[in-house]
Amino acid sequence: MTIVVLFVALALGVRPHVVALGTGIRVKMADNWSIEDVAAAMASNPDLARVNTVGRPSPPKTEQGQSLINAPRTKGATRNKYGVAPKEDRIYNGVLYASKKEAKFAAELDLRKKAGDISFWLRQVPFALPGGSVYRLDFMAFTRLDDEAAWLVDYIEVKGRDLPMGKLKRHQTEEIYHISIRVV
Repeated sequence: MTIVVLFVALALGVRPHVVALGTGIRVKMADNWSIEDVAAAMASNPDLARVNTVGRPSPPKTEQGQSLINAPRTKGATRNKYGVAPKEDRIYNGVLYASKKEAKFAAELDLRKKAGDISFWLRQVPFALPGGSVYRLDFMAFTRLDDEAAWLVDYIEVKGRDLPMGKLKRHQTEEIYHISIRVV
């Protein structure tokens, strides 16, 4: 009941003083409001009196009476904070990629492999950097050179937005490992 009184008091514009004593919390009402005054205000306003069985205020409801907390989300109603596409759009061949562009590029690499342009490819290849950090290259595509036991390696980074930290790590990787990373 103490928590309910606190919420109701705040809703009515009363500033309660909350004091923690031992294991319980006591609420002392400011502006000469007693518990009886708050109970009377709750009885006169049904929105304030709506309390669930554990003593917490009930969640807000829609016009149809459905809880807003557990309401089903409609597709496309919310966006990711960083603008990332939904998971369904980022999955290719059973693998979840960081972006839709990366998933499309993986599909393109598979097509190039089927066409014989490349022999095989790897994804998320780690490169150790100074200070214990790691740069993860998006893709490495390997092509066997004709009549030789040598491979041509294509280092590929798929970028939608090239941020300064990514540029720095990419440049460090190129300098340390003496490679050239192609940004797509």
